[in-house]
Amino acid sequence: MEKDIKIEIGQILLDLRKNKGYSQAEVAKYLEITTAAYQNYEAGRREMNYKNIRKLADFYNVTTDYLLAREPKKEIDPIELLPVDEWKKALLRLYIAMDSESRPEMIEIIKDIANGVDVQVVGKSESKIHKSQIKHQATIGELEDAMAREQANAKAKKNVG
Repeated sequence: MEKDIKIEIGQILLDLRKNKGYSQAEVAKYLEITTAAYQNYEAGRREMNYKNIRKLADFYNVTTDYLLAREPKKEIDPIELLPVDEWKKALLRLYIAMDSESRPEMIEIIKDIANGVDVQVVGKSESKIHKSQIKHQATIGELEDAMAREQANAKAKKNVG
């Protein structure tokens, strides 16, 4: 392998490992090699064998082509790396997109839903939030719609006040 390719592959390994939150020692243990050997992979000083390429592809849930820098680099979505279902990932994305004033209200809605009760969000003042009814079986779309209305009302209040 050319030196620049080994360095590119090493960078891919480094990025994947850091995004998953693993230490070099943890990955080396998984591969059943020394930490120093794994450090050499990331530094581009050592080539991986086929067995370790396959194991790392499985470990990081990527293709071997990706590990070998044969696919275009993809921006890694940290939420996708979380070991949670799609519903929770959608809630996290929605939460991140919200303004900081609306986030505590969303947390309360989620707590109520998690407790299996019907939730009625009522604003503390008439201009703050429209009333929303979100049932335990609410879909992601219904939740997104409710949050969008809350954000629009908050922006309208800021523009008036």
